[in-house]
Amino acid sequence: MKRPKHNRIIRITRLIACCAITILIIFFVAHRISVVNAITLLEQTRFYSPGEAVPYPAAASQTEEGGKAATLTVLNSALLDYSDLAQVLPYYEDPFIEAGSATDAKFLIIDLLLSNNTSEIVPSPLPFLSVSEKAWGNGPDLRLLQRINPDLESLQLAPGEEVDVLVPFEAIDTQFGFNTSAWNSFGERGMQLVLSGFPEKTVIALGSLQDFDESSLVIQ
Repeated sequence: MKRPKHNRIIRITRLIACCAITILIIFFVAHRISVVNAITLLEQTRFYSPGEAVPYPAAASQTEEGGKAATLTVLNSALLDYSDLAQVLPYYEDPFIEAGSATDAKFLIIDLLLSNNTSEIVPSPLPFLSVSEKAWGNGPDLRLLQRINPDLESLQLAPGEEVDVLVPFEAIDTQFGFNTSAWNSFGERGMQLVLSGFPEKTVIALGSLQDFDESSLVIQ
C-alpha cells in the first residue's frame, strides 16, 4: 500500500531535478550570450580621446593614398547651465522652455577642429554627430549652432580647409523624468561624442565634463 506513495515521491523528485537542470542550462546559455554580445560590442567600438585627429566616417570614401583623410579633433568641451548660456547669448530663448515642455536645460558645447586633408570637397560631419551618456543621447542643436558660429557658411570642406566650430548639444530636464539625481549629475558619467554607429561604432570619450569657463571656451 505504501508503494504508490513511494513512486509518487520519486516522480516529484525527478521532476524537481529536471526543472533545476533546465533552469541552470537556461542561465548558463543566457550568461554566455550576454558575454559574447559584450565582447562583440567592445570589439566593434573604436575609442579615441580629445586631441586626437579622427578620420570621420562621413568622408571615408574620400580617403586618399598615403592616409590623407578628412579628420575631426576635439579641442575642448564644457557644460553650460541655462543661466550660463543666457550670459553669453542674452537674447537666446530656448524653444522647449518657452513651449512649457521643460523647466531647465543644459548645453554641452564641443570645440571641434575639422580638417580636410584630401584634394576633394568633403561633407562636414556635423549633421551626423551625436553625444551620449548612459541611456541619454542627442544630436546637435542646429538652430543654436548658427547662433554661436555666425561665420559658418557651409556644411562642406574645401580641399585643404580647416574650420574651428563650436557644436552645441542640448539636454532638458524632462528627458530624465523624475530622476533628479541623474539630471543633477549630467555630464559626470562618461560623456561620448559618437561619430558613427554602424558598421563600426566610432566614439571620442569626453569623460567627465568641466563647468563652463569663459576664458577657455569663447562663444562669439
